Amino acid sequence: KGPAAIKLTLCIRPEAFVVEDSATDLTSEVEVTAYRYHGAYCDLVLKAPNGDEAHAHVSSLRPYTVGQTVHVRLEPKLVAVFA
Repeated sequence: KGPAAIKLTLCIRPEAFVVEDSATDLTSEVEVTAYRYHGAYCDLVLKAPNGDEAHAHVSSLRPYTVGQTVHVRLEPKLVAVFA
C-alpha cells in the first residue's frame, strides 16, 4: 500500500457568504435547509447545487423559510482543512 492520500477539504467560513437581494453575475442560487435566529442575526444553513453545505450569518430583519432559494455571493475567505 502506498501512503494514504491527504484529503483536502475547503471549508467555507460563515462570513464567506454574502446574501444578496437579487441575482447578479457574481451570485449563485442556493437553498436554505435550516436557520437559527440569534438576536439580530440569523444563521442560515445553505445547500449549494453541488451538495456542499455552508453557513451564512445574515440580519434577522428579513424572514427566511426552509426550502427558500437565496442568492449568495462568495467572498474569498476559504479555509483549508486537512482531514
